Amino acid sequence: MPPRTKIPKELIIKTAYDITKANGIESVTAKAISKQLNCSIQPIYWVFDTMDNLRNAIIHEAIKEYNNYLFAEISNLSKYQAAGWNYIRFAKEQPNLFKLLFMTERQSGTPIGQSSLDENKEYLLSLIQNDYGLNEKQANDLYVRLWLFSHGIATMIATKTVGLDNKEIGKMLMDVLTGLLQIIKKEN
Repeated sequence: MPPRTKIPKELIIKTAYDITKANGIESVTAKAISKQLNCSIQPIYWVFDTMDNLRNAIIHEAIKEYNNYLFAEISNLSKYQAAGWNYIRFAKEQPNLFKLLFMTERQSGTPIGQSSLDENKEYLLSLIQNDYGLNEKQANDLYVRLWLFSHGIATMIATKTVGLDNKEIGKMLMDVLTGLLQIIKKEN
């Protein structure tokens, strides 16, 4: 029996991740990876028993890249406002990763107010409470409503449904944030 070809796990993940970024998760197959690595499909299955295991590794890498975007500071914006901008920027610059993380089925049946939407929800809620002097319920209401609005813009950008420049996006985000703050403060 011939010796096993040793392809490092990190190289397989990087190759699969690059394919995902360029063409989407549906393009990630053992055959596509093996072609890029110039090997058979066997080393891929030796390292990852199933393609689902490899997809989970890709998702893990995509989350790390998303978090780098989300937490990037933007001058003249609070950390929470920058997070909204960066969410949309991630959709614009990494549409296939955005689709993987935010346009696939998950948490079906969970009411939107109880959904985590994003693993960073607790951190973002704390920013909202600190920046706008809201209680926990008010902060959650603002988070959910603004996330849904931002997600709509990001989805339309990632799917190339609309083209919006940064000035248009900024004005819409600020108008909605200002309006929602007024509404939420009056409601409670």
